[in-house]
Amino acid sequence: MKFFSIDEDTMNALVELISDAYVEACNIQDKGSVQFYAYLLGELENAKYVGDSTPLSKDEEIRMKKIERYLRMLQKGLQDPKNEENNNKRRKFARDILNDENKKKKEDDIVEVTRITPYFSENMSLPKIEKMLQNMTNLSNYEKYEIYQAEKDRRVDTTGQSLDEICKEIGIKRPSKK
Repeated sequence: MKFFSIDEDTMNALVELISDAYVEACNIQDKGSVQFYAYLLGELENAKYVGDSTPLSKDEEIRMKKIERYLRMLQKGLQDPKNEENNNKRRKFARDILNDENKKKKEDDIVEVTRITPYFSENMSLPKIEKMLQNMTNLSNYEKYEIYQAEKDRRVDTTGQSLDEICKEIGIKRPSKK
């Protein structure tokens, strides 16, 4: 036996549809149908809850609303299939939905790179790296700072420097000892 998972809206629609059929079967006193619909309603009411999914994005929600609207239009079209004006509206609406989907697929094919960490040669000095980072427009100041600090930390000698060497490197003259 195969098992299927359905969303809440589909579940509610099924319960409503079968409930309506159950009421109609009761009205015409069709005992077989009443028993069958009662069984189906019982199964739906006892269906196991599987879990929640992530909420739909705004684009997905808009698309679902469009499809729902189309299905309502289709239902009206089935009630009056000879009404050409409504049929043309429905066809145009369906084409628009499909065109939106095709346009979306084309947009999805575009890969956007949002995070690139630059590679710096060992021969490049830290001031030159700093200047390059300042010219980069696709990074925030904080990202530039992080990249610079990571490169600086990578280049720092692990043996360490004496206080005199550090002061000499940054241009501070230390007082002489007496």
